Order: sequence, then structure tokens, then C-alpha cells
Amino acid sequence: WNPLQALPAIYEDRDGFDVVVAGMLLTLLSSLLIFISGFDWGLLFQGEINLSMKLFSDVIGIIAVPVVMMSVANAIVRLLCSTRRQGGFAGDFLIAGAAALPISLGVCICALLGRYVNLQEFTGNELGTWLLVIIFGGILLYCAISFVFIMLAGIARIDEIAERVCVLVVAWTILMSVLFSLGVYRLLVALKTFNLVEALTSS
Repeated sequence: WNPLQALPAIYEDRDGFDVVVAGMLLTLLSSLLIFISGFDWGLLFQGEINLSMKLFSDVIGIIAVPVVMMSVANAIVRLLCSTRRQGGFAGDFLIAGAAALPISLGVCICALLGRYVNLQEFTGNELGTWLLVIIFGGILLYCAISFVFIMLAGIARIDEIAERVCVLVVAWTILMSVLFSLGVYRLLVALKTFNLVEALTSS
């Protein structure tokens, strides 16, 4: 999948509603990957279906917040930096949903490796420890680069912001989305909408 071609194609070939649906599906897929990475599958075999669904809904909330906040941040920088006034909030949401996918995939892969691979066989010596660092670090680095790459592709091709300022725009978008997300998380926890720590540790 080449985001340089896929994201603009999705945005150009579909109307705003379909683009939002695509962003929602990508966000749901990211939520599913995070859910799989930490979920205790024994709950399903014990008949705890309601608890499992509640945990999954909490994970969706946890993932949806940064995706929506990144969409808002992207919309702000698009309005400030785009001279052609291209793009729209549907495109911003699509970019954010697509960018969340490699991060969620990297977390899922590392979590499953840590859970199902006997790491003690590797950490018994210094070479094994460095091997684990290289494997996990390489996976997360690749996913982080893919995240930035997707952001750059979306901002340059959908919002049509000048490439010379795209790197700065991506940096500001990420910074604002992190700050916005932290603020929303604190508000949700204060309102007791969901227990963030419990959702992260129980799933």
C-alpha cells in the first residue's frame, strides 16, 4: 500500500461521507489492533462477552481521541498554511485515521512478540538483549517513519500545502494533537466517562 497514491485516490474518487467512513474504518482497525495486543482472550472463553465488549469500546475511545484531535490540528494548520484552500475536514480525518494505523500495528506486533515469544531465551546474554533491542526498535522505528510518511503524503497531496513547509506543518500538527488529546483525556477522566488506566491495563 502506497499512501502517496492511495490517500489522494480515496479522497478524490469519493464524496465527503465516504471519505469520513474510510477514516472511521481505519480508526476502528487501529482500535482492534490495540485491543488484540493486550486483550486476555480467556475472558471470552469464560463467557465474559459484555466485559470484553466494554473493554473494546474503551479502547475505541482511547484511539478515537487522538485521531479526532489530529484531524482538528490538521484542519487548523491547513487553514493557516494552505494557499490553495484545498482539502477539507473529511480529508483531515482520513489522514489521521491512516496515520494511526502503522503505530497501532507496531504496538500490536511488539506486544504479541513479548507475550508469546519466550524472551528469557534471548535475554540470558548481552547479545540476546541487543538482538531484542534491534528487533523491537526496528519495528517501532519503521512504524514511526511510516506514520510521518503518511502525514506528509496526506498534507502534501490532499491539502496541497507547499512541500517546503510540510515538515514543519507535520511537526506542529503532531504537537497540537498531543496537547489536545491530553486535554481531552484529562477531561474524560475527570468526568469519569471511562477509566483510562483501567482500560489500558485491563484490555
